[in-house]
Amino acid sequence: MCVRIGILYIKGSMPIYEEFGNLPNYIVRKCDDVFRCDMIIVPPGYIVETNVFNEFSRTLVRYYENGGIIVGVCSGFQFLSREVITRHRSIRCTGLIDVIFSPLICTDRCKVKIFDSIWMFRNVKEIDVFHAHTFAPRFVGDVKIVGVSRPRRVNYFEKDGKIISIVSDREERCIGILPHKVLNNLIVIENVCNKLGIKDFDKHREENLKVIKELRRELGVNTGIIMKEHVNHGRKIIIVISSTMTSDGKTFITTGIAGQLRLRGFRTYVLKLGGDVRDIHPSLYLIKEPVKDYATIKIRGRSDIYGWCDAELALSSALSDYDVVIVEGVMGLLTGESYRKNVNDEIYSTLHFIERFKVPHILVISPCMGGVEDAFIRLKAYLQYLSSINVLPVAVILNRCYDHESPYVKKMYELCMKYGILFYVVPENKMLHRATHPEVDLDVDRYALSALELVGRHVDLDQILNECERCLIRYRTVTMEGKLKNEESVRSRE
Repeated sequence: MCVRIGILYIKGSMPIYEEFGNLPNYIVRKCDDVFRCDMIIVPPGYIVETNVFNEFSRTLVRYYENGGIIVGVCSGFQFLSREVITRHRSIRCTGLIDVIFSPLICTDRCKVKIFDSIWMFRNVKEIDVFHAHTFAPRFVGDVKIVGVSRPRRVNYFEKDGKIISIVSDREERCIGILPHKVLNNLIVIENVCNKLGIKDFDKHREENLKVIKELRRELGVNTGIIMKEHVNHGRKIIIVISSTMTSDGKTFITTGIAGQLRLRGFRTYVLKLGGDVRDIHPSLYLIKEPVKDYATIKIRGRSDIYGWCDAELALSSALSDYDVVIVEGVMGLLTGESYRKNVNDEIYSTLHFIERFKVPHILVISPCMGGVEDAFIRLKAYLQYLSSINVLPVAVILNRCYDHESPYVKKMYELCMKYGILFYVVPENKMLHRATHPEVDLDVDRYALSALELVGRHVDLDQILNECERCLIRYRTVTMEGKLKNEESVRSRE
């Protein structure tokens, strides 16, 4: 008889976020599917924040009471907890694991040390993982603490954090795993197979690959939007999404562009400059891509390095796998410039990254913090400076615009025309007024689909892609001419 390991597929879930050890071989789309499974995996994402889980909550409690095994990963762990306290509200969850979550940010890679050898972690001492969460267990009740990790940094700057990472109920049938890649451990996979009686794992893995293929057909979750098969466009494009300041909406525009490109059949991936992988979660939710080892690019801060992968390796790896690589910048375009040094290969700012790799960028600007008038003054100053160093954007997007009729919007358009820059206006979506910072208490489904719709309606991606290609060709030509001139100079000296 086939052993079924189900992966929960509801709005807010990210069932492609990681491999889960190639264990899921059945998609749990509705409540009745739960009782057809020998084990349920509740995946990462924003399940709690998206507020669509009430019916599944009751069903999973019944499944557990009938002897079922449930494993929750990151947001899935939160879903199994007693309560999640965000910055805005308190959310009651299933209560299957007696812990309470509250804000604790971590996006580091580290190791989880295993202290209590429950069946899943028998003969396991430590596991390489990465954290990517806004909330963590802060109150622990009557549970088994199975694993603890010690990342280098939590809450952005606090050193040597300690996080309760793996927790189990007393019966070892409901297991919460906070970090990612835990289920990829070979001994953990073997323990799961032994527990459930999986004899032929190769066959089980083939079923898993079919499930992954099925999940990746749809844009987002339960949208009915089927993505085109990858089309060989013969193009390799890098686009950086920059902004004048941290609240302009880079993540929103990045998500919309990524989704629209994926709809057109482009193999698309999104990288984050700096360490906060959470910023690319809405994009990955929409385009159904996993978090890669090169997903965040190292950048030098004032006293530390943030990110996982060196910039050159991240770009080369992404371009070998995808057609279009979108790099979401960090904070404002100039943030970090005051620490910049050119004596090493470290990146110090979004502007430094653009200059180093000669890649085109889109400048996002928003009137929400200071009004349309302030946005115009900022844009004028930025374009004047960027023109002086020959790093003008290929396009400017006025994001979250609440007043299309303002004369200052017309002035911004005329300013961009003067510099030969494309200009687009994306209106404000009032339903997302709380989502200024998308990593906090986010309804990812509404956010991502709104980005897809607004960018698709108001931004001409064909124009942008053509400009990016011309920009890349121009840079390559200049670089090649420089090399030829240098070689001619060397030969003449010889």
